[in-house]
Amino acid sequence: MLKRKALIESISSNLHRFLKIIGKNLSLPDKKFLRDGLIGLL
Repeated sequence: MLKRKALIESISSNLHRFLKIIGKNLSLPDKKFLRDGLIGLL
C-alpha cells in the first residue's frame, strides 16, 4: 500500500509540474479540463 501511495504522489507531482509549464496562458477552467483529461488517460 505504501508503494502505491508513493507512486500516486509522484505522478501527481509530475502532472502538476507538467501542467504548470504548458498551462501558462490558459484560463482556470481550461487548466482543470486539461488536468482531468490527463488523469483520465492515466
